[in-house]
Amino acid sequence: PVQCAAECVLVRPLVSVVTPTWQRPELLTETIRHVREQDYRPLQHVIISDGEDRATARVAVAALDCDEHLDSSRDIAYRFTHLGRNWSGLMPSSFGIAPLTVGYLMARGDYVMNWSDDDRALTRDHISRLVDLLESSGADFVYPKVRIWRNGNPAGPETATIGSDPPRHGQITHMLFRASCLHRFGMPRWGTHPVDWSLVDDWMSRGAIWAMLDDCTFSHRLDQP
Repeated sequence: PVQCAAECVLVRPLVSVVTPTWQRPELLTETIRHVREQDYRPLQHVIISDGEDRATARVAVAALDCDEHLDSSRDIAYRFTHLGRNWSGLMPSSFGIAPLTVGYLMARGDYVMNWSDDDRALTRDHISRLVDLLESSGADFVYPKVRIWRNGNPAGPETATIGSDPPRHGQITHMLFRASCLHRFGMPRWGTHPVDWSLVDDWMSRGAIWAMLDDCTFSHRLDQP
């Protein structure tokens, strides 16, 4: 806490949200909105285009240019870069390694939310609830349950909710972890697929502590292009 004008003001940790994307500008626009509408602050949104992609770049740069007008408190910041080539396409066995690693290196938060991919939808309290769980549990990383649906119908018969402890693959695609984990347990390994699961598998084998939020705070839409 910081003393200011005779009041005790709680300064919350910065959370960095990492979003790899490629050739899906419409979905990236939606993802930027989902992150901006989170009820947690302060936030840093790191966007990495996995290859030369002008449409995606325009969307990301627009978020940077409009930041001051859309969020006058300046408690959400944006960083964007593109890698010049599609590394996932060149090396399928290392799917997502390059943009994810670059995103982690660009992250400045005490906590990091990985892989906020552009085919996911977050509830407004996704980050705040995970931060509360991370701090109350003392865990290294935390994750929620996830709703998976397809064919454009979130209420359809193919909708399923996944929740398990220890985590299953789908649950950790939006996990929140302490940035120190990247130094304590290691960065993503080249040549692994999928990278998010491989990273968590490595961390757990090295003694990382985890906790699950017993609620669903994001959806994974399998029918997106």
